[in-house]
Amino acid sequence: MQTTVAILIALAAVTGPRADEQQVNQAEVVTVEGCLVSLIDEVQVASPVNGLLKSIDVKEGQPVNVDQVIVRLEDTDVQIARRVASGEEQVAIREAENDVNVRAADKAAEVAKAELAESHAANQQMEGVIPPQQVRRELLTWQRALLQGEVAEHELGVAGITAIVRHEQVVAADHDVDRRQIKAKINGIVEQRYKTASEWVTAGDPILRIVRMDQLRVEGLVSIHTHTPQDIQGQPVMVQVSLAGRTESFEGTLVFVSQEVEDGDHYHVFAEVNNRFEDGWVLRPGLDATMTIQLGVNDLASDTDAAETTGAAETTDTTEFEELDVLRVTVGEGKEVSDALESEQVAPFIAP
Repeated sequence: MQTTVAILIALAAVTGPRADEQQVNQAEVVTVEGCLVSLIDEVQVASPVNGLLKSIDVKEGQPVNVDQVIVRLEDTDVQIARRVASGEEQVAIREAENDVNVRAADKAAEVAKAELAESHAANQQMEGVIPPQQVRRELLTWQRALLQGEVAEHELGVAGITAIVRHEQVVAADHDVDRRQIKAKINGIVEQRYKTASEWVTAGDPILRIVRMDQLRVEGLVSIHTHTPQDIQGQPVMVQVSLAGRTESFEGTLVFVSQEVEDGDHYHVFAEVNNRFEDGWVLRPGLDATMTIQLGVNDLASDTDAAETTGAAETTDTTEFEELDVLRVTVGEGKEVSDALESEQVAPFIAP
């Protein structure tokens, strides 16, 4: 009697597990309990100058964007000073552009030179017709006109420098005005207000606190006896928190591993995770969380890329095994399956 034996030979049994299966097997995880969610960025908005609070344009819980004006100080005095500086700048520019004195001095020098030349010519035609005293006065008049031209050019240069100084005074006045319009430095949420409108503040007094919510930090402790810092640095993480009876998950990356080991056992780590906005930010600072660190994922990605580069050379050697999907072998009575597999060639038989 013949016995039909179905031998299933899978590709994975011949060539080994595929790259993605190896990745799943090798990518171990580290679960860190008792983690704390905290802020990455927060800003205490303070007054840069002494002054009266004219208005606070935001409320608690309101989102703000970078460079949005959120607080205004009384600026009447600096606005007036700015207009005065602007007017003085315009006067200085007009003076710097006015070269009338230079041109007048040049013309006076031309006339004085011509008169002196005429006197010399007259004396050459008839000696002594122009007295020496008059010639000396005409020479002095010409030299004075040249010097007046130099003075006019100097004054014009000073006027140009004055115009530059007046412009810088306008810039300073603009800066004073801008300092009384306080802008947000980060995208975030107004978490707290310390002052109200019409209050007097001195330079450095906090007015608002803004917190960033689109990315948060999750901090925890990892045992040095189970995993080294090199194992987890830069690896992806999954953070889970319990909210109103449900579990929410957030993805991120482990960005910091402390150089110090606390109490000879644990070291401090934190990840930065992306928050979600669903009628409000889901993840909140102060929550307890569980962080799962996926080990070896980044290393495996590099190994996979290298394997794909060299895998083409091995394709020919493995083609014959890839074609072996299922062998259905019929073996005579008393024959073992192992004997059939050990023969030089295995041919499929179909049972009658």
